[in-house]
Amino acid sequence: MDRDRRTRSTPLKRKGSTLQTSVEVLRCKFGKPAAAAEGTREFTPSKQWTPIFYAVYHQREAALSHFLRAGGSPDDVNGTGQPPLCIAVANGFVETATILLDAGADVNAATKNGGETALHIAIKNGRTDLIDLILPYGPNLEVKTYETGETPLHYAASKSGSLAIVMTLLNRGASYDALNASGQTPAEAAMKANNIHGAVAIINAAHGKRNRLVKEKEMLLKYVQKTQGRFSIGNDLIADIFAAACDPESTVLVEAIKRNDAGLVEMFLEKGSDPDRETAKGFRPIFVALECAGAPVVKALLKRNPDVSVRDRKGQNVLQATFKSPLAQEKEAMSVIFGAFLEEGADATVTYPDGKTLLHHTVSPRFSHTKVAHLLIAAGAKINTPDNDGNTALHLATHSKSCVDLLLKNGANPRQLNQDRLTPLLYAITHGKKEKEPDLESLIKASDIRKTNADAQTALHVAAANGLENTVRLLLRARADTTVVDTNKHTPLLLAAKNHQWAIVPLLTIPPSINSWDEGGMSALHHIASSVPKAPSTWKDVATAIVPFCERGVSRSMRDRSGATPLIVAVKALPEEGLPVIEALLQQKADRRASWNCASHEDHKKRDALYYTATMGKAVFVDALLKGGAVFTFENWVPGRTNLGSTVQDNKPVMKLFAQHEWARRAGSLRRLSGGPGVVASPFSTVFPLQDLQCMIKMGLDVSALPKSPLGGSLLWAVLRHIPIQPPMSPRYILDVLKLVLDAGADPNAGTSRGSRRSVSPRSAQASKESLPLPLHPLTFVLEESPGIGIDVVTLLLTKGAKLSVASPFYGGRFPLHSAMKAHRVDIVDEFLLQRAEINCNDQNGRTPLYIAAESGDWEITDALLLRGAKLDIHDCEKNTPMHAAAIGGNKRIVATLLRAGAKANVKNEKGLTPLGCVAEDLDEKEKSKIVLMLRDAEEKERRECQYREKQEKQNEAQEAKMKQRKEEEEAKERQQRKEQDEKERRMKESVAAQRQKEQELATATTQQAAKPSPPSPPLTHKKSSLFKRSTSFFTKSKPHLPIPSPTTLPKHSSSILSLRINTPPTPTTTTTTRPPPNPTFPTTPNVTTPQIQPHPHKRLPSPRVDSGISAHQPNTNLTSQRNTLDLDLEAVNDKLLMKRESGTELKDWLALSRMLDGL
Repeated sequence: MDRDRRTRSTPLKRKGSTLQTSVEVLRCKFGKPAAAAEGTREFTPSKQWTPIFYAVYHQREAALSHFLRAGGSPDDVNGTGQPPLCIAVANGFVETATILLDAGADVNAATKNGGETALHIAIKNGRTDLIDLILPYGPNLEVKTYETGETPLHYAASKSGSLAIVMTLLNRGASYDALNASGQTPAEAAMKANNIHGAVAIINAAHGKRNRLVKEKEMLLKYVQKTQGRFSIGNDLIADIFAAACDPESTVLVEAIKRNDAGLVEMFLEKGSDPDRETAKGFRPIFVALECAGAPVVKALLKRNPDVSVRDRKGQNVLQATFKSPLAQEKEAMSVIFGAFLEEGADATVTYPDGKTLLHHTVSPRFSHTKVAHLLIAAGAKINTPDNDGNTALHLATHSKSCVDLLLKNGANPRQLNQDRLTPLLYAITHGKKEKEPDLESLIKASDIRKTNADAQTALHVAAANGLENTVRLLLRARADTTVVDTNKHTPLLLAAKNHQWAIVPLLTIPPSINSWDEGGMSALHHIASSVPKAPSTWKDVATAIVPFCERGVSRSMRDRSGATPLIVAVKALPEEGLPVIEALLQQKADRRASWNCASHEDHKKRDALYYTATMGKAVFVDALLKGGAVFTFENWVPGRTNLGSTVQDNKPVMKLFAQHEWARRAGSLRRLSGGPGVVASPFSTVFPLQDLQCMIKMGLDVSALPKSPLGGSLLWAVLRHIPIQPPMSPRYILDVLKLVLDAGADPNAGTSRGSRRSVSPRSAQASKESLPLPLHPLTFVLEESPGIGIDVVTLLLTKGAKLSVASPFYGGRFPLHSAMKAHRVDIVDEFLLQRAEINCNDQNGRTPLYIAAESGDWEITDALLLRGAKLDIHDCEKNTPMHAAAIGGNKRIVATLLRAGAKANVKNEKGLTPLGCVAEDLDEKEKSKIVLMLRDAEEKERRECQYREKQEKQNEAQEAKMKQRKEEEEAKERQQRKEQDEKERRMKESVAAQRQKEQELATATTQQAAKPSPPSPPLTHKKSSLFKRSTSFFTKSKPHLPIPSPTTLPKHSSSILSLRINTPPTPTTTTTTRPPPNPTFPTTPNVTTPQIQPHPHKRLPSPRVDSGISAHQPNTNLTSQRNTLDLDLEAVNDKLLMKRESGTELKDWLALSRMLDGL
């Protein structure tokens, strides 16, 4: 019917006369548009509009009918993108839209910009009259807009209060699952716009189709859950929503139960929903509530007295289904629900296919509901009923003390066996874990702890093997027997050790079972010593388990069938990470002898633990055994002397340990040896023969890091300290052992320290008691403690790199050269000097070696030092010079030598004494008189020289003062001249500024005169052009002589005659220079600093044109010859050309020639 109406053409009626129609047509074309309605801004007149568009836009029905009868199209034939029908609908012109539709307008025509059809626009504007007008013409309800991709149903769903429009579109067949550009269906768009009624209507259109609008249904139900309690939403609307979103195979009550909303459930129950009605798939509300909802929903259903005797599809009643529901983990809810079900008559004696009752499940580890168990027992549940495995409820309840107490109180049998012959106690211990150890105190009291399992193991055996510490304590408190063995002859202690239950072992280390052994002859200590811990246990845990065996007097010498002690078993079985175990086996009390730890016990092969650790390369264990008292013979472990394998000899860590312990043992014995009257050889060389030291070093003994012993950490210093000790070592031994030590890498400069202070000068009692760790140098130590040491020893140390620049604070900061001086060793001093020792090195008192030589009277050493540049003008801490030391020493030869070398005789020390005053009184008179005479002569000579120097210095000072005064006068004169020059320049700048002001006034007057109308030019007469005259003729005419300002102060002109003809290059980077003489045509200006324009590298510098009128005003031959090299002052030329006298015939000819040249 609608299709026929759309395709049928309706004859257009003539309205009014032709004149009236014409007037309307003209008014459509030229008339002022009427006020546009809201939302019509996108439809505005354009140049492409035909009269039909204007007729529609201005609502001129008569003109529109005229144009349509005249053959005009009711559609957008010009492609303006604004269909006339859309214009009429957007403005709300019902009559105009009717005329267009009757004329056959395309009802699906869309706008160019948005893609909206007339139906879209009508729905957007909420015009139901236009919607009713358009729908009979059969518009396409699936047309989508261009950008948003929305159908008319999307538009209707997005508007609140558009339920009637939505229903109309749905009744007309609009697609309810069409998607817009955002992937939203009309129902989702309605939800987004809070158009709940529209969303319900759209979802109702998909009713019965469970795979359609699934997401939208869920959104609608969530909306109810979200808004309920916060907004006022009617129950009818909620019911409609659930009816729309409900699965066709479900019911609204079941859907409300799935939402776990007790309020909705009660509402539907009040509206008459049946609590026993099954869904199409056979689901009952009570079972759905147990599976999906909480306790409030179940309680709401139970208020309506549902049938609790029914079973679900699996054959379970409501009590069994409760254990399968999520509520089973909520103890309070379970007790309430079970109580309600039992009150309604639910069967409490029902059993499962595996024979378990509800009571089994209630007390099981999964649920452990004591209150529910009490309810079931009160309802008639049997306590001792076994399941198919023979387990009663008490077997399963052992994890919970409350459940066990409840069952025992109500008559549970603690001696009943299951099919594995286990009592509830054995069952609980067998399945118990130490991480979650149960409390079995009440069950142990009620049970027979002597009962065994199939392996003859008691509860104590099983508890020890499983590591149940609290259970073991309870069983021991109940006097469980620790000596009972199982079928494998294992006591509880052996089982705990073999199963690595380290916390249980100390509890069971009690006689007499502590010394028992298994079939292999291994005791519990053997098993523990050979155990490698498993996570989370550590080596420390194993070692802790060993301690009770050692503390309680258990002999660690117990042997297995091979004769191995626990220590031998441990070193053979454990990796080196098991050091705590070895240390625990080696520990001993302070009042015990070393043999108590059995470190040196051997097996049947006559091999001890040290042998096995060394041959297996376990250096860590070797060290522990040696520290623990294991004994060995050094010769048996020296490489090359015994039949040790290459593996052991190549094991450097092991060999090094033997060498270190042998060194420490011998160093300890050295202190017990004393050099008595009858002893000839040195104890050191006796204890440490050179060959043994070579073996130790070869085995890896570090000569610079010895093990802890009375001899210290350095082998070099151990040897050096024994050199002065009596009886002495042989020189050959000293030289050989030092060479061995130094070749082994000992540092000849490695110092040591001593705790007492030594000083040559006397000190106070307090200072003498000070004990400080003061360092020593090896060379200094040898020379100080053994002055007669052989030169070959010193040479050896120097050859190996001993430094002569290291001081020894212990010996007053003396250097080796000081010590050689002090020892009067001329040969060693010569050797030091050949080694370029520092001649002027100072000790703590500031004394150089020359002090010691001068004071001691060693003239040979003194000459050698002076020959190599020893300083004479130095002072010690008491301001004494070497001359003071020589005077104290009283050797006239040294005094004379020092004076000849330039030593000063009149220098005073802190006491104000010169060397003459320091001469010793106890000297021989003849020797003393000679020294005094030499020193007096030297003082007199120095006094005269001092006077002469003072006089010379005064003369020099006077000359310097005179020169300084002359220099100051010259500087003052120069400053005055500079000041006068600055004043002169300032006046010149002021003159230039005044001249510039006059020039500007003259230029202004000239410009004003030039602006006045000039009289007509006289007729041209033929005469010779001045262009062919000499260029100087322009400048030979009389003209006013005006000074031209400096280019630095010249103003810029806006335009000039010359600037029109002369093209100047761009201004390059300028440098400051003095401006050359200007053109002679202009007055001379003072030289000022101006930027000099550098010539362009590729362009010729501009030069004056021949006809520019520039010539020599005052002939000057020098300037004329240099004319081509002068700078062209363009601004000055322009000023001259602007003068009135330059205008005329000559200037016109010059301009004509310039234009001609420009044309070229």
